[in-house]
Amino acid sequence: MEDNFRSCLQSKYYDLQKELELNIRDNFNLGYYNIALLQSVTSFEYFINSNLKTKLRLSNTKLNQIKKKEDCGCMVGISEICQRGLKKHFDVDFGNTEEFENLKNDALSHRNKIVHGELLESIDKETCKKGLKAVETAKEYLIETIFYES
Repeated sequence: MEDNFRSCLQSKYYDLQKELELNIRDNFNLGYYNIALLQSVTSFEYFINSNLKTKLRLSNTKLNQIKKKEDCGCMVGISEICQRGLKKHFDVDFGNTEEFENLKNDALSHRNKIVHGELLESIDKETCKKGLKAVETAKEYLIETIFYES
């Protein structure tokens, strides 16, 4: 076990997903609910984008069709990826699932209000907990339907 631990310490491998998960737990436990929710949604976006590239090994052309607007080449939001991109390329209508509705209502809507300055105070613990749960449930759904874990 010590050899494994030393190897991990010396490795240049960086796991952003794990770091975000640890930071989310830490910020939640410290009562920094807005930060925990923001990190959770960031973790979800990273989860989607990294899995499209690594697990499914999509070409840059297909990735661009999912993640960018045709007319300007700018990135689309995570909602559009979930509603349009996944349906178009994987025939999975995630945008019409209970998991996506909960994600949208319990996490993305609060994230947008925080980021765009509509919500200047902290969300409460229960709101944060509900948002974090929605993100995890959405990830689980996508793992079962698109990003099969081996």
